[in-house]
Amino acid sequence: MISTDTTEVKLEEDGKQNVSFFIDAYSTEIVVACISKSLNNDFIEYNLNLLNNTDYRLDEVVLHSDRGGMYKSGIYNTKTAEMNLIPGMSAPYTCAHNPWIETLNGQFKDFIKNNYPKNLDELQIALNKFVYYNNNIKIKNKLKTTSINYRCSHS
Repeated sequence: MISTDTTEVKLEEDGKQNVSFFIDAYSTEIVVACISKSLNNDFIEYNLNLLNNTDYRLDEVVLHSDRGGMYKSGIYNTKTAEMNLIPGMSAPYTCAHNPWIETLNGQFKDFIKNNYPKNLDELQIALNKFVYYNNNIKIKNKLKTTSINYRCSHS
């Protein structure tokens, strides 16, 4: 299952921007992350093209979202069908039905809180750092297992 959503970031110099994530709902690995000023059809198609160009196996994967307008649009439905994705949506007014992405959105906002970006370039740098941190540090720490050394004796 892949979960998707956008979160708004207000920049001092470049105004409101939308940060979009597609994550593996089970591992919370970020598969795609990008920024756009508006949530129009071009942005929707751009996001889905980025997802389609990843190595992630997409055939018959559920793509879960909230009920935002972009996820109810014709271009979204057409493109997900072309990609053989199964769109799924949370019930109205139930952000708790999409906890994976809502948690990640909050973590991103916390990540930028102490060094809040002023412009689009700084936001892109912060997003790249967050994706790296999430996919290479946080997940690996979460998946650490205890290794046990066994001594085998052969007679």
